[in-house]
Amino acid sequence: MAAVKTEGISPAKAFGAALRAIRRRNGETQEKAAEAIGIAKSSFAKYERGEHEPSFCVLQRIVEHYKVPIEYFLKFNTPATSNLTLLLDIRQQCAELEQLLARAAELTHALRVLAEKGGGAP
Repeated sequence: MAAVKTEGISPAKAFGAALRAIRRRNGETQEKAAEAIGIAKSSFAKYERGEHEPSFCVLQRIVEHYKVPIEYFLKFNTPATSNLTLLLDIRQQCAELEQLLARAAELTHALRVLAEKGGGAP
């Protein structure tokens, strides 16, 4: 997934774009994200729209929830952050691949058991 373009927009709008992008990437609704962070949904929505900026404590909880460095939100339009976004995408794809490999191993084992019992292919 490409980095969100934030050139020429306010820091609050850039933060909101970054927050929206990572929330969507994690498949969360605003309501679920707000609940996980411990804030009102209306506050979360205002952060995403760039209408308000979170306090440092709330920002820390957001960073912990999404397991990203704080720079992900503070310098979203820099080349380093573009690389961070790419690395986060790769990390997510690796996790998905690990799940697929684990499932493939389970299926392979099941096929072997069936083959040993004479009930299927080797």
